[in-house]
Amino acid sequence: MTGWKKQYDGKFWMDPLFEELVVLDSQRLAKKISGKESNYVAEFIGRGKKKEFVVFRHDAGAIEDAEYYYDLYTKKDFIGKIRRLFLQYKKKEYKLRLKYLFGKETKERLTYNVAKKYFMEGYVLSKFTDPPMLFKIENEIKSILEKKLGGDKSILLEMDSHHEPNIFSREEKDVFELALLMKQKKPYKDKLSYTWHEYGLLKYVRRNKPLPKQYFVKKAKENISLTEKELLRKIALASNMESSNAAKRNALFKKHHFTPEEKRLIEIHAEVAHIRLELRALWIPYYCNLHSILKRMALKKGMKRNALVHLSGKQLGAYFKTGKLPKNPHHTAVLLYKEKDKSYIYYNSEALKKVKQFEIPLTLKHSDKVKGEIANSGYIEGKVRVLNWDLNYVKNMKEVKQGEILVVTQTKPDMMEAIRKAAGIITNEGGMISHAAIISRELGIPCLMGTGYATEYFKTGDNVVLDCKKGEAYKK
Repeated sequence: MTGWKKQYDGKFWMDPLFEELVVLDSQRLAKKISGKESNYVAEFIGRGKKKEFVVFRHDAGAIEDAEYYYDLYTKKDFIGKIRRLFLQYKKKEYKLRLKYLFGKETKERLTYNVAKKYFMEGYVLSKFTDPPMLFKIENEIKSILEKKLGGDKSILLEMDSHHEPNIFSREEKDVFELALLMKQKKPYKDKLSYTWHEYGLLKYVRRNKPLPKQYFVKKAKENISLTEKELLRKIALASNMESSNAAKRNALFKKHHFTPEEKRLIEIHAEVAHIRLELRALWIPYYCNLHSILKRMALKKGMKRNALVHLSGKQLGAYFKTGKLPKNPHHTAVLLYKEKDKSYIYYNSEALKKVKQFEIPLTLKHSDKVKGEIANSGYIEGKVRVLNWDLNYVKNMKEVKQGEILVVTQTKPDMMEAIRKAAGIITNEGGMISHAAIISRELGIPCLMGTGYATEYFKTGDNVVLDCKKGEAYKK
């Protein structure tokens, strides 16, 4: 059974609970929304001796999923259903964050069941916006652009812009508005409180608690030297960036005579990209809280800190019933496989036996270049900074220097300070609606995605050419 390709990897703990529940629940949600399940799931997750993990996905699974999701996305009102579910989740999540995650006045803590519920609800919904699900739509859009515009990929920013500002544009606007109130010596307590509640969780994955209010005060003070006119201009720019790009897109539609079907595909892509970015910022705190809760439970019972964190959902369920840990609690490999409407999950030695049977290539041959998908065009040369999701993640992120090329498995919302310093981005995974793609186009820096092994190939300090006209990167 050949056709397995590496999807992503990282120097971090593998999380069976995360993988197992999300795959199965996304199937159930797909059925609930569309009336049918995806036909194919095939994914292998393995961990090596140094707690590095790797994920392989089968081509046939990716192709069939892309076909399946193409049919869903192009169905009448399917995107409307996803948007309504997203807005319902966002409304519930905002009430929950005020109750549990902000302020010294509340002594309430999230329970395991509440954290799991809100993590799963947000993440499973975001599975509908995963880059692999849009491969067929993206290929059709590229074909349309090739025909209409000569395949100019730089036009994708205008084509992929949503009419509503994304969460990072809104944060920028609100910080400038806070700076304006300070400059005018007007009361800013309410504005600060609003800004904190809206964006205080964006770096949650790194801190496991909201940013302090002082963080936003400091950011605002950094801009207080600007004149009122300059601040107002920046507020207007941050407010209108997406709507301005959407207007440009509509002008291109008219100029190049796009058909209603062609316009709809591009608008679907822009909507999914917007929802993905918003959802990602919402569910991450609950995933982080799940880990914190399980760590507290373990310490309270006199166990090692990570004794419960990396159990599968089935193992956790058994532990809660019996109070006994499984004999081999930590999974080193998980294989998720679905065939003829039946799902199979194999663990550890059983999964590794299937690895041989399914011919999954655990070691990959590297060429003298990494190649990938162009998210934003451009050409730069410079030193790279490799960021792995390991114990030194926070320290390494602080060391990113202005003008370096960022090399990561994938970007996340809490990386924004590092990303704003970067002259370019290279990722192991991702598609045209991934966080890296959207942010690179917004910042106007070259971005190469889906290289598979850039974090292995490059080392921090390497002099590298990032050619996002040819879709490749290599050492000088």
